[in-house]
Amino acid sequence: MIKKQEKKISEIAVESLRSLNKYKLEEFVPIIIEKKKIGWIYKENLNHLISSSLLGEEDRQTSVKLNLQEAESFFQKSYIELQKHKLIRTDVNEQCPVFYTNSLQPRLNFNYSSKFCDNKLFSVQRSILGFFGLPAYGVHLNGWKLKGKNVYFLLGKRSKNIKKFPGLYDNLVAGGVVSNLSLNKNLAKESYEEASITEKRIKNAKLASVISYFHINNNCFSPSVIISYDLEINNNEKFKNLDGEVEGFDYFNIDQIFELAEKRKIKPNSMIPIIDFLVRKNFKVFSENALKQIKKFLM
Repeated sequence: MIKKQEKKISEIAVESLRSLNKYKLEEFVPIIIEKKKIGWIYKENLNHLISSSLLGEEDRQTSVKLNLQEAESFFQKSYIELQKHKLIRTDVNEQCPVFYTNSLQPRLNFNYSSKFCDNKLFSVQRSILGFFGLPAYGVHLNGWKLKGKNVYFLLGKRSKNIKKFPGLYDNLVAGGVVSNLSLNKNLAKESYEEASITEKRIKNAKLASVISYFHINNNCFSPSVIISYDLEINNNEKFKNLDGEVEGFDYFNIDQIFELAEKRKIKPNSMIPIIDFLVRKNFKVFSENALKQIKKFLM
């Protein structure tokens, strides 16, 4: 019975990570600034920008080359155009930094107490990151506790009224990183808004991992980076959502977590911090072969 459950959990874990790392770029064109492929745009999306006179016919070729001095203005004009045609989300207004890195090799090393936008090339609106294949960064928090030898994760159930992944479970805290705050301040902000965790309490969270993953969603290439933290929860702690994005919190053991994943009741990328936690803490829940595959995805 134990081996059967190990096999099932292993298969779900590997498939969860594999599905977040599926992409082919044959139908995409790189966006180049000073020899770096900072992003990738789907060819049909590129055609829309050309027909809107935001790019010239010459950009219909093998790459889009932008001048650094004009890039920020180009992305701002594109943001306005894409909003007008409702090709991007219109309910988000947050600036995110673009760094001088290849999109397939996003930045992974940070100063956690300095503003996240330090050393940026420029900033763009969060809602256009996917359209242009620019790396997106997020902070996630594993809330966990032990009962005997069993680990339980506290997950938030996303509101049914939000546009992305309504009604699915998520890590205790998860949110995109904004430019003008440090990563630690971003975590504190999201933790208070989503779970009423105070700034003093969140200082007990431990930085765990920085993990990149790459996939295609709705004809948009999405290079993403999760900065993962762990917070061990006390038995008497209570959590309350303050921003309307979470409708409640529930504890799940390991078997239950993977049952949620199998039934697609958990937000796909929230499995990354959970699986990473189980590997780091050396919980013996994966087969040897699965563990090798998992570690490759988490590198």
